[in-house]
Amino acid sequence: MKTCKFLAMCLLAAICGMSSCHEKDDGSPDDGGTNYPVTIQLGQRTCVGTIVTLFDLPTRTSPIAPDLMLGLETVTESYILTYGGHRESEDKITIDGTEYAVGDRVEITGMASSTRISDTQEYLQLEILTIAKTSPVTTVLGQRTCEGTIISLPNPPTGTSEPPLPGMVLGLETDAESYILSYNGHWESGDKITIDGSEYAVGDRVVVTGTASETVISPADKYLELEIATIQKKSPTTTVLGQRTCEGTIASLPNPPTGTSEPPLPGMVLGLETDTESYILSYNGHWESEDKITIDGSEYAVGDRVVVTGTASETVISPADKYLELEIAAIQKRSAGQ
Repeated sequence: MKTCKFLAMCLLAAICGMSSCHEKDDGSPDDGGTNYPVTIQLGQRTCVGTIVTLFDLPTRTSPIAPDLMLGLETVTESYILTYGGHRESEDKITIDGTEYAVGDRVEITGMASSTRISDTQEYLQLEILTIAKTSPVTTVLGQRTCEGTIISLPNPPTGTSEPPLPGMVLGLETDAESYILSYNGHWESGDKITIDGSEYAVGDRVVVTGTASETVISPADKYLELEIATIQKKSPTTTVLGQRTCEGTIASLPNPPTGTSEPPLPGMVLGLETDTESYILSYNGHWESEDKITIDGSEYAVGDRVVVTGTASETVISPADKYLELEIAAIQKRSAGQ
């Protein structure tokens, strides 16, 4: 009887042994008992990129790794950087007396390796042999004549510090591109520049002729520059559209851009809102800044429904800034129900 009981226990143990499987440290089944981490040497590589901080990767014995370490981010890959076999947990590293910090653009030659720490996690590592900072590359694009609006642009990255230098620089925004403006080789950090006695300020619509160039710090960091040879303010263009009779409601409209100042002049002007368009109303060549206007003894105020006959025109300051104007020849209130 004891013998039968012993054999039954042995059989049960054998069945359980056949149905059991190994488990990984995280509790998931092991596909074949791979002993991680596994490192593969990839050989010597020369990589150009930006020094960054990377989060330390989890290991099989420490799933949470809050530390940061120095890395290299290229266009296609990110590497953990090592020097003398050690990782750097600070935001900079000194090699042969030269400091390399987060944001620096560098070229590194070193021994690359790939380490897999699980079925789904791996990282690249680059052991530094040589390292050098890379200078931005500037390409001259030739002479260009550009029409646009003077704006303030953030200082671009310099290629040796991140974030970019603080402050703003004067630029030119066209329909397609933005340029940093330079004059005699210098950028302007204020909101205006004086050339040959004329002042050009943020918001001015101008035509600039000069030598254009493109500076590439990295594939993601580049900027255009335009060295001013000549600059001239661009006046708004007005086209007369002919006589129109429009029915609508008198309204207050914001002052439009003037083409020489941005933002537009403060205040409101009297206008006419129809079902399809808005006109600035003018009378004897003048706009009305109040909320009403008196013509031939009759008062017309915001909210009145009117029929206006007059000469319409369109003023274009830029492709994005334009307005319609209606010079009143005749105006009549529209009675309710008409």
